[in-house]
Amino acid sequence: MAVFDGHGGAQVSHLASERFPVLFVNEITEPGTTPAQAFERSIAKLNLETQHFVPGSTLSAVFVPAKGDTATCAVLGDSPIIVKDAEGKTNIGPEHNVRTNLAEAEAAKKRGGFVGGGYLYATYNGDGLQMARALGDSGLAKVLSRVPDIYEVKLGPSSFVIVATDGAFDPGHYEFTKAAEAVVALVEGGGDAAAVVDRAVKIPTGDNVTAIVVRLSEAE
Repeated sequence: MAVFDGHGGAQVSHLASERFPVLFVNEITEPGTTPAQAFERSIAKLNLETQHFVPGSTLSAVFVPAKGDTATCAVLGDSPIIVKDAEGKTNIGPEHNVRTNLAEAEAAKKRGGFVGGGYLYATYNGDGLQMARALGDSGLAKVLSRVPDIYEVKLGPSSFVIVATDGAFDPGHYEFTKAAEAVVALVEGGGDAAAVVDRAVKIPTGDNVTAIVVRLSEAE
């Protein structure tokens, strides 16, 4: 499962959605390769293919093996991954928005960037970005990180996974936790991906929306 949220144009998000599955499959099928290694290598290759583009994109992906109880997650940017884990707890993945993640903002500053009004800049007369990590965005290359956060979450019979763009929650990232709780409650009540999108459209969040919802069962 993967979601790519483009900004400044759709070139990178479209290219990533086509190329990433191919790159990941090539890596995960190599003998002895773990899902985490497959994510690390395939995202590094995708970065090489997209880093010269002016538009950019987030990347949020989850791999769940056909037989297994662990979800491996990779995040580059601020498209949320939410997993109901084996203990029934809600696990919200990391996000790299400089407005809400002060550690990310400080890391970007050390790379030569500066933050103002919730946006990261490389120059005083250039474009800004809410994120400190992304694909593409060649104009911000010197201040962005291209390295994803990769982590694992244990799954149980009642687990579910939500992978979505931030437009499904709170694009401004001012009340993300509150919005995430509402989306989780919707899915726990039986809502599917279409329901998550419909909720965002009705509010409206004012952003485009993509959502994937996957449920596990004891049989799976």
